Amino acid sequence: MRPHIKGAELVFNMRHPDRRFPYVLILQQARTEAALEKRALELGVEIVRGAEITGLTQDAGWVTLTLADGRSERADYVVGCDGAHSAVRRLLSVGFSGRSYDTRILLADVLLERELPLAVNPFIGDDGAVLLPPYGGGRYRATIWDRTGQNVPIDEPVSIEEVRDALRRIAGDDLGLVEMSWSTRFLSERRQARSYRVGRVFLAGDAAHVHSPLGAMGMSTGIQDAANLSWKLAATHQGWARTGCWTPTRPNAIRSAARSCA
Repeated sequence: MRPHIKGAELVFNMRHPDRRFPYVLILQQARTEAALEKRALELGVEIVRGAEITGLTQDAGWVTLTLADGRSERADYVVGCDGAHSAVRRLLSVGFSGRSYDTRILLADVLLERELPLAVNPFIGDDGAVLLPPYGGGRYRATIWDRTGQNVPIDEPVSIEEVRDALRRIAGDDLGLVEMSWSTRFLSERRQARSYRVGRVFLAGDAAHVHSPLGAMGMSTGIQDAANLSWKLAATHQGWARTGCWTPTRPNAIRSAARSCA
């Protein structure tokens, strides 16, 4: 980690030699998703894209989801992992307490001619902050908080000129910005579902909690949610969960739940 503060550079060693993975590893989200999808398919999971949930009911033994095309899916358990605007959370009438930050954030995948140190590179200046973790090959994910751009409409497209100007003012240099392949502008939020579980339905990932992207922990916490919840559902299904947990009575409960997840 190499923070750059008004021209001064600090170095924080993030290596942990006593750990199994003694380094910081940064991958593009698309690569992470591809790896997870490949593993899911190897395990026989059916992935259905573009399905819209319009209804949800449950009783002591089942959860039934109604889809926009008229079909329905039924499972022992359902996990709503359908993002900050979760339809599952809305259908459960679970509140999403918190508020939006009064700051607009820019995200952009950029190509820089200038090679930065192989590190997470935050730049902090009077006009805001820029975080530039590397993807390799001169490509970086730029997370930009620009004090001077807080009145720009949230739906206005981000231009490469806007990113270049923010880099010059905050980092002191445009760092050789030559290309921008993707970008978005949004209001960051800090919100949390008032309950992560209603009966046989659970919430995880952004459906359960959202926060500023500057800590780069959004996807990581979502994956941790899945890892934590999955072994507990498996324990219940296989009958070795602690006393008080439900015990599914039908085979293939977890596979059925996965197929019905949002």
